[in-house]
Amino acid sequence: MILIPEKLDNIFVIDNMNSELFGEMHSINENIVVDLSSTSFTYPFGMVSLLVGLENLNKLKPVIIDFNKTPNALLSYIERMNFFNFLPDEILNGYDLNYLRNRKRNNLSEVLLEITPITQTEDVYNLTDCIYKIFSNKVSSRVTNNIMNIVTELANNILDHSESTGYVAIQFYKKSNTIRMAIIDDGIGIINKFKTEVTHIHEPLRILKKAFKLGNSTRENIPGGKGLKNMWANSYDPIFSDTTIFLKTGENIYKIKEDNIVLEKKTSKYKGTFYDFTIKIA
Repeated sequence: MILIPEKLDNIFVIDNMNSELFGEMHSINENIVVDLSSTSFTYPFGMVSLLVGLENLNKLKPVIIDFNKTPNALLSYIERMNFFNFLPDEILNGYDLNYLRNRKRNNLSEVLLEITPITQTEDVYNLTDCIYKIFSNKVSSRVTNNIMNIVTELANNILDHSESTGYVAIQFYKKSNTIRMAIIDDGIGIINKFKTEVTHIHEPLRILKKAFKLGNSTRENIPGGKGLKNMWANSYDPIFSDTTIFLKTGENIYKIKEDNIVLEKKTSKYKGTFYDFTIKIA
């Protein structure tokens, strides 16, 4: 049995969770039991990461979750995030969602972008509409445009390069003027994709830095492509008082600082590219 942490609130907790989830696939057990009974708090990044992890794990071994033991507050939030809509039916294990689906839901579309799949260009267009709805009447147009540029660049990268499905989720916390964003896919990863363009470079960190340089986006010849460099610049615009970006790709977690990219943690190998953004508006 794998006990999911109490708080799914940062990339390091998620990394430990994924390392355990995918380490368990070598177990002799026929099924993998995932226990959410102790989990009480999560951000959008935690929800999308858990969804992608469970989807991938279920392709390798049957996953069982007893949602009847999941705290009601967490159930309410993950249903609000549309988590159940994307979870494979067999993982639900006959769990009755009717009482959740039929309950009265407050409309949170002005502060929340629920888990949204990225599978086609139309999905990226829809993202811009949702982001405009969340931010346009609360912050400056410059903030809104920057968030649009960040999210659409990374969403387009999922379509063009990941060779997989991706997900985006955003929540705006009005009291603290803080934005939490998750952009995640379960594809081949930035380094694996880009190293074919820089065959003379072998160190993952150097490959990643090369990918983030202006003119080195693997999407540069596609109309509308701004490249990771512009996404980086938009994230650290002076209109934001504080920005924190963590990226898990390949076998490492990196911190994308304003003027550098640094290795934060060497970790285990599991699929996907995980962006965790925390942006505070000045």
